[in-house]
Amino acid sequence: MLLFYLLFPIEFNIDVQETNSCLQIIFLSPLPDAEITITDKNGKTVVHEPPTFINKGKTLYIETPNGYPYTVKIISPIMDITGDIIEEESE
Repeated sequence: MLLFYLLFPIEFNIDVQETNSCLQIIFLSPLPDAEITITDKNGKTVVHEPPTFINKGKTLYIETPNGYPYTVKIISPIMDITGDIIEEESE
């Protein structure tokens, strides 16, 4: 799970789950005019969403994820966010 918490009045959260050979990236907070780019470990863009309003519950998918770590970059007029999605190790 990847969560972003900021020390401002604005809080932005993302939940990431891997199910059935698919990585689900679920936005738990809204953000206006946000451009989303997700790249794999080789820098290849696997998801690109042009500037749009991110609604709470918006979900992006990466089929058969094998490019960990993924880098998520979100650019908006309110804030810029960068974070990594890493694979959890099996116990």
